[in-house]
Amino acid sequence: MPDRVVLGIGASGSATVQQCVDACRSVTSPEFVVVSIATLDTKAELVGAVAREFGVPLTLWTAAQLNDVEVPNPSTRVLDEVGSPSVAEAAAVRAGGGRLLVGKTIVGSVTVALACAID
Repeated sequence: MPDRVVLGIGASGSATVQQCVDACRSVTSPEFVVVSIATLDTKAELVGAVAREFGVPLTLWTAAQLNDVEVPNPSTRVLDEVGSPSVAEAAAVRAGGGRLLVGKTIVGSVTVALACAID
């Protein structure tokens, strides 16, 4: 049975919906079933369109909520920009409740990560 996963997405201000979709598809495969997408609350419009494309719910987190999640690949640049050292990994882990399956993967101006979804 495929693993149920949450996609975490971080994106620069110049990222497009199609770039986000392409980045998400680059880390997903038939062994994963995407059950939701998660991101920083300030990316609601952009990433909401991606969630609609995948036909899954969107979960939004504040920078303070993401800052509380320990991740393997924190970024001081992201911390300076948004107030949390991680968006993609932290959002995926926090929303999914499980372990990180695919760590921070940068595709152009989009960063994606996958975490197990715990029911």
